[in-house]
Amino acid sequence: MKKEKRQLVSAKLPPISFDKLPPDIARKLKQAASRIKFIIWMRGLLAVLAAVVISILAIMAVDAMVMIYSSAIRWVLWGCGVVATAFTTMHLLVRPLAKPFTPGRIAALIEQNHPELEERLSTVVELLSNPRSAEVGSSQLMEVLTGDAINDVKAVSPKSEFTNKTVKPKLMVAACALAILTILFAIWPESTGRLIIRAVIPSAEVDNIYADNLGVTPGDAVVLIGQPMGIE
Repeated sequence: MKKEKRQLVSAKLPPISFDKLPPDIARKLKQAASRIKFIIWMRGLLAVLAAVVISILAIMAVDAMVMIYSSAIRWVLWGCGVVATAFTTMHLLVRPLAKPFTPGRIAALIEQNHPELEERLSTVVELLSNPRSAEVGSSQLMEVLTGDAINDVKAVSPKSEFTNKTVKPKLMVAACALAILTILFAIWPESTGRLIIRAVIPSAEVDNIYADNLGVTPGDAVVLIGQPMGIE
């Protein structure tokens, strides 16, 4: 029976469809696919949020520690933040969602945590999606494998199989970054707001934080040409 099963698996199979699966298996795999997509969305969005806030904080820190006279430097810093955010978006959100969530892939992900299934679920999913499966192996073997797969999938819980463990680290990083930004606002609201505007909009004509420490005397004044005037 194992030899016949290996012969079935070795056959080339067409693209897999949920419609060709038994209702119990199809329903469970669809629930698992929705759960995986939700986790990827949450993980990706939190990672992008963390990248945006951390980039802004980094630009603010450089702007606060260094006197930047050229707007070109501010544009370079802004560009670095955009690149970091775009890389995070592509790596943790776009690419994972771009992969097709086929029944075969979902079944394989479920079996990663259940070696006791011995790939019965993924094997049945692939074979049932192949209209020529009956020509490759016996119908009795297919009935046995399908019955075992249905019994196996009934014990699978998508929420238990795919938890939020991978989401929590991204949530912690995003929460810490937002907390730092909130604390800065609470302590230095004017300076923090000014730095954020300079970080997000490099072309904005906004003074840096050192502007508050400068005092010009006498300030605005009108004098005749040729008359002396002292400025401190």
